Amino acid sequence: MENWKRFRKLSTRVQELEGELENANNRYSRHTAMADLGIVDAEVRELVEWQYEKATKGDAKAPALNEWLAAMKADPSTAPVTLRPHLQTETATAAAEPSSEPTVESTPAPVTEQPALIAPKPILAQHQHQCNRQIC
Repeated sequence: MENWKRFRKLSTRVQELEGELENANNRYSRHTAMADLGIVDAEVRELVEWQYEKATKGDAKAPALNEWLAAMKADPSTAPVTLRPHLQTETATAAAEPSSEPTVESTPAPVTEQPALIAPKPILAQHQHQCNRQIC
């Protein structure tokens, strides 16, 4: 009887660990799928996760995140609007930027030293100086 309880306890623990391993593998798979597309920013990753969950909620035949992202990357027009800028290809981004004129770096105007300002003499001191020369 004691062995049976121990067996059930160990069996339950194995199932828990298998579940944890599956969750870890899913997180790693998602991380790898996003990293392969160059998505490294934590906020953008969170946005991808949220959009994926929203798009596949209740779909028993939902694709894995990496498949879903690959489809969005192949045709960004099918991606949610919030993800499109992050799924643009390098060539599409380069084509969107005008490159007909070379960029000219403007150099800041040289800073000329301003003369030091001399604090004005206090009015009271000027008045006392004048009073000493004349009778007030």
